[in-house]
Amino acid sequence: MELGDYFSTVRKHWVAIAAIVLLAGGAAFGFAKSMSPSYRGEAKVFASVQQGTSVVELLQGANFSENLVQSYAQIARMPVVLDPVIAELGLDVTADELASRVTTESPINTAIVEIRATDGDPVVAADLANAIAAVSYTHLRAHETRR
Repeated sequence: MELGDYFSTVRKHWVAIAAIVLLAGGAAFGFAKSMSPSYRGEAKVFASVQQGTSVVELLQGANFSENLVQSYAQIARMPVVLDPVIAELGLDVTADELASRVTTESPINTAIVEIRATDGDPVVAADLANAIAAVSYTHLRAHETRR
């Protein structure tokens, strides 16, 4: 089939093609308008070990922090952290429901936990991320002092 054949097919069926494009565009617009907005709040927690005087002790502390942060990236989505957040913010959700709106990540070779929370209200999304970060940080510090 040559290029001219394509143009002649399009010319023959231009009404059907235009109708399909308009219907698809209208459906996409309607779907987009029916969705409620979603906002994302983000907070980061940095963990460091300030114990040690030698280079070896500091390196061990840095490795400990990095491993600990990997665990806390997971714990930040668990009831031990989310239940106090729910109580603090007066939310009417379970820890499992809240966990579905929270993502955590710890970039490789860092001592940082990135916490993201989504909600239909931008203030609530930010409050969630900040409260989860604060409770996670408290747990992180409590564990670090027991080390």
